[in-house]
Amino acid sequence: MNRTNAALSPLGIQSIGPTVGDLPAEAQAFMLRRGSVRTWRHGEAVQEHLVPVRHMSWIKAGRLRSTLTQSDGVVQSVGWVMQSELIGMAGLLTGTPSRVTLRVDTATATVVQIDRATLEDLINQVAGVGLGIAVGMSRRQDQLFDIIDVGRPRLLIEKLRAVLVWWTRNFGVTALDGSVELWVSQSDLADGVGASRQRVHSELKRLQDMQEVELAYRKLIVRPLFFRKLKEVDQL
Repeated sequence: MNRTNAALSPLGIQSIGPTVGDLPAEAQAFMLRRGSVRTWRHGEAVQEHLVPVRHMSWIKAGRLRSTLTQSDGVVQSVGWVMQSELIGMAGLLTGTPSRVTLRVDTATATVVQIDRATLEDLINQVAGVGLGIAVGMSRRQDQLFDIIDVGRPRLLIEKLRAVLVWWTRNFGVTALDGSVELWVSQSDLADGVGASRQRVHSELKRLQDMQEVELAYRKLIVRPLFFRKLKEVDQL
């Protein structure tokens, strides 16, 4: 299996969120020159729910876990922010508080932060930055539809399928046979669907019995049959 782009595996990183790769090369030098660099430790919050966003942050090294607090107080896991991603742009420009909490999910994370005045200078002074931000934010917006889809009232097995579709697309590693390797724990999946680990394990066993997934050490392998069944449902 080719793991060179594995987001959550120990063998690589990928991201579909807005990244420094969306911006001209000059933008990275600008942010390093004008921004501040900080290293955070595991579990520390880089951004917190309902706290005003004061910086745009570039994840230079490490990974953050993202959680969304619902109106009823339930905390839902909504994936990860990977190395090279940019966060906080929308909140910084609009003055709205953060809707998510972002905590360091690796031993440490190195973050480059710039304030609003510096972000405005970056947009105004470096050609192509505005377009790059628009492209990156469009991909982030697409992820919001996944969150909405998972949150719809329905059976747990259906919510689990929705999370698997979302996370395999964003964080998985595709093999030649069409299987997707997902380096997440059953606790991660439980947080993603808002259910107990025991209930999620029971549903995963059902999917394994149907040969749609394979449970492995520290990861889940989603088999081609899982995706074929989804296509059959879409065609009904």
